[in-house]
Amino acid sequence: MTTYESYTNSLIQKLHKNFDISEQYNLEKYSYDFRADLNIRNEKFVFLPEIKLYGFENNEYFLVRKSDGLNLYDLKEELSYLKSKLKEIAPPAKEHMSSEVFLVLITQTPIPEKTEKFIRKFFRQKSYALGFKGWADLNVIVIALSEERVISHKKNKKTAAFFNPEAVVL
Repeated sequence: MTTYESYTNSLIQKLHKNFDISEQYNLEKYSYDFRADLNIRNEKFVFLPEIKLYGFENNEYFLVRKSDGLNLYDLKEELSYLKSKLKEIAPPAKEHMSSEVFLVLITQTPIPEKTEKFIRKFFRQKSYALGFKGWADLNVIVIALSEERVISHKKNKKTAAFFNPEAVVL
């Protein structure tokens, strides 16, 4: 069985290639072991890069922490809090298109069935200025190290596969 420390160390190594890592990220009510940010900028230009037609940004944010004894009530409360803080976590810039914020919880304990059903159904989206300034998605991914499996909404299938404990190089 993989330990939390070895899993997070190898996860940071995998994320470090493309993401900016900040250890000990704190919001008012919650603290996270680390935060990983990915900022992608796309531009279309004519002849020269200085003559830009348009540009847009896509961002991904992972808020990762250890969770001992995951329960449904606390999870709902944390997700509700994160939804209220989306603008702070993923601030929309001038050419912002989309942001994906992932709450990544790593646990050694089995996940209760009701909690698992909630995680599989959970997906929230917040629009900025009716979508003209983009949007932010809030998602949750739970990694059960004892069971060596990842639980998330079906929309996050590819992202969840990245977090698979068996796929992490130790």
